Amino acid sequence: MKMRKKLGVLLILGMSLTLCLAFSSAQTNPNGSTKQKRNTVRNKRQSPLSVMQFKAKDIATALSLTSDQESQIASIQEKYQINRKNLLANIQGKPDPATQQQLRDELKTANVSIVALLNDNQKKSLRSLVETERLLGRRLPLTTIQNVNLTDDQKSQMDTIRKDAMKQIRALPKDTSNPDANKTQRQQIMKTAREKIMSLLNNDQKALLKKPRKGYQTR
Repeated sequence: MKMRKKLGVLLILGMSLTLCLAFSSAQTNPNGSTKQKRNTVRNKRQSPLSVMQFKAKDIATALSLTSDQESQIASIQEKYQINRKNLLANIQGKPDPATQQQLRDELKTANVSIVALLNDNQKKSLRSLVETERLLGRRLPLTTIQNVNLTDDQKSQMDTIRKDAMKQIRALPKDTSNPDANKTQRQQIMKTAREKIMSLLNNDQKALLKKPRKGYQTR
């Protein structure tokens, strides 16, 4: 009996040890694959590039595209505009939710198709230009954005300003009884942010932003 009890205890201890080892192997140390997976997820979270607001010729000039790339982009944009026009043909006023979703899908498809035509270097350049446009908070032709040529320090400060503005907007009270008051406050916060961003630019950069906005199209 004593021998059986000892064997039983040893068996239980052995099973416990096996489970502990299995659990331990499933947990990856900070320098292992878990960290790599987190980095992979972080990279995948990069926002998709949006290029449909730029004319094909402007994209070609800014990214040094081949004539074939420019031609294909122009074709994709033309197809999108036709599809968009057809979807809105018999609609007066604001489109219904289903139509809005169709419009978003058409835009997404066009954007993905255009980005797929670019090589890695072109995509990298485009992402930098689109990010600059976002930081400046205004719609601009790619060639203008390229010539503004923000420094890393300017980009960092602008990003901080925009994040702070969004934080202030999110903190506004949700006063449904007076939506105009909220709208006015949001506009004031964004106006202050834009003024701060403009103050970071030198005179040459400011002059570029005052030029006519050719090379930009509506979506």
